[in-house]
Amino acid sequence: MDHQVTHSADQEEAIGAHSGFRIRVITSWDAPTRQFVVKAYVRGSETEEEVAMSTQGRGFALIQDAQDHGFAAAMEWIDQQGRA
Repeated sequence: MDHQVTHSADQEEAIGAHSGFRIRVITSWDAPTRQFVVKAYVRGSETEEEVAMSTQGRGFALIQDAQDHGFAAAMEWIDQQGRA
């Protein structure tokens, strides 16, 4: 998935899209567990509130794995909305 990434001192934010929905994935380093954690959010339009996705509280050794997991959780949720 193509996405734009911005970096700050303590996190990385990636913005992408899937089936007309905007996906925002935030990864950050959790020092006590020594793993990257991820949060993912989806919104249908700029006027709608973001919906937080369940990322199962997992931690990852690699930031890219955390980001991929966030996008996968968001895309699965979006695909399920189309079937509802």
